[in-house]
Amino acid sequence: MTTPFPQWLIDDFLDIRRQVVPLTGTVLDRPTSRQVEEYEKLLRRLLRHARAIAADPAGEEQVGAYDQTHKLVGDLLERLHPHIGDQDEHARELARLYHAHLGPARDVMVAAIDRKHHGAGFDALPRRDVAPDGLDVVLAQAAYMSGDMFGVSAALALNPRMGLALFYDPAANADRDVRAHLLRFYDDTGGGRHPRVALVPTTDCEAAYRLAQDGDFPPRVFPLGRPSILANVQRCVAIGRGTAAVAEAFGTTPESAARAKETLARAWLPDGWRTGQVTAPGGGKTIARWVTEKFDRGDRAYCFVWFRRSGARGGAHPELDTSVTAVRDLVRVLREEQLIRNATVVVIGDSGHGLAHPDVDIDLTEYWNEPGSPFVGGDRRAQLALFAYLVERKTNFMNIGMRSGALEGPALLGARTVYLEERYNLQEGRMEQWQGRVPGYTRIELGHVPTATGKRMLKALLEVGLNRGERELDAAAGELARVLGLPKADLAALVRRIACRGVVPADHRFEPPEIARCFTDLCQEVGSRLGTTDLKPRLGGAWNDFRRAAHAGLRAAQTVGKAEVKLQMGRDYDGPEEGLSKADRERLWQAMAETIDNWQVKGRRK
Repeated sequence: MTTPFPQWLIDDFLDIRRQVVPLTGTVLDRPTSRQVEEYEKLLRRLLRHARAIAADPAGEEQVGAYDQTHKLVGDLLERLHPHIGDQDEHARELARLYHAHLGPARDVMVAAIDRKHHGAGFDALPRRDVAPDGLDVVLAQAAYMSGDMFGVSAALALNPRMGLALFYDPAANADRDVRAHLLRFYDDTGGGRHPRVALVPTTDCEAAYRLAQDGDFPPRVFPLGRPSILANVQRCVAIGRGTAAVAEAFGTTPESAARAKETLARAWLPDGWRTGQVTAPGGGKTIARWVTEKFDRGDRAYCFVWFRRSGARGGAHPELDTSVTAVRDLVRVLREEQLIRNATVVVIGDSGHGLAHPDVDIDLTEYWNEPGSPFVGGDRRAQLALFAYLVERKTNFMNIGMRSGALEGPALLGARTVYLEERYNLQEGRMEQWQGRVPGYTRIELGHVPTATGKRMLKALLEVGLNRGERELDAAAGELARVLGLPKADLAALVRRIACRGVVPADHRFEPPEIARCFTDLCQEVGSRLGTTDLKPRLGGAWNDFRRAAHAGLRAAQTVGKAEVKLQMGRDYDGPEEGLSKADRERLWQAMAETIDNWQVKGRRK
């Protein structure tokens, strides 16, 4: 199926090419860190552009645009390739850019043409069909949303009438790898092939996630049509609905929380976790022995500080990578003037923090790779068993770190957790639903991400989202104008006004109505302008086109409103570029003092 080729996509390509070609020479020589960041931002845009082009390279105009994009990607690969084999830091950085962005862009486009011209159809791709019987709701998850796997798995375990549609792009190496990783985890926790998890190949993961929530499954994105898991419910719900389902299951009483925790323990944990008799697949040291060696320190109170560097290595959300300065700020909160005398600081997570005593007492970074440990060669279940065992043996500890799925699983198994989120989080409020429901879970909203690099990245991401939202709103308004015969500018303004009630950038307020409510109100407004109280029969066969364009426009308008609010927050932030503000440090002190037991506090008691 060939669709009209959007002019904005051509304009976007020309803008990328105009900037990326001269900047490549600078990056290959002696670039500043800012120039490398700008270059990576352009490569990310180029990868997104390649995905959009590859979705339907069939028409004459599309083929020409495809050829131009393919040539640009090939030229950049050829220019970078001679510089990526050395072991110096600059060469490693170029290799990361090469493999994280340009390689996937080439793979996406080659695979798309292969599907079109050599008969390698979607029917032959890995997929799972799931019967819709007994399902009341189906979550949508794109493969790049790997950080949500604990919340999704918990929701499936706690709600037997919930299913999952997992979308992946078979032309993207990263999607294939993550798809396999997610399926292994869901299947392991389901005791074999999970009966309520459907695997859906798509030409564009990001578009599939949005369209599935509208019940729209165009062939250019879903070559296999509507997934069978949706035969009864017709559409997916956003992944945040899984977070809400977990909160609902934990409830508001100790009894309901205990039942939910026990359900997850049965679903997630291997045999022997209560006594720590879990070992690596090949045997060896047990978790109990490993814990005794690491943590047998009497009445110490352990603070596990999670260090994140996955974004710098090409993973998602590089703006959330941990600030070394912020870790030192956090340690000062614990130890300044010996307010807390028995604190033992444990740094855990990714390596590369460069911290040492007295900032850190125990280093457990990448503990899952420690030779001879119970975790080598295992899976996430063994890592979850570690924290469940620490809770079971009443070890006095808590986890603290920036928002991450690595914190969510242990929190649901009873690990006391201080969960840090920046006010600029585009999924604001999602994890707040666990506050007061999941015992020992405390969410702290920071004034900003604690790194200068993260601040710049976040601003750039918001600006990209703002521009894309404005383009999508314009396209949706154009489609509505075609269907309704009303002025495009008037419809764009109407959609934005209805979608963005409760959105006030100057007040940092983003409280829009639900899309379903907005759609109802839009139908009433449009019906009034057309002189009808029932729009559906009036539009007849054009109703579905109207519904799709209206939902796309309403979502785009809220995307624009959200970006405007977040950008205003950034302009109004007056804290430090690196590290935590004074207000953030005070909030953290209070949260930690109220989360962990038996702090030996000088001059103040809980």
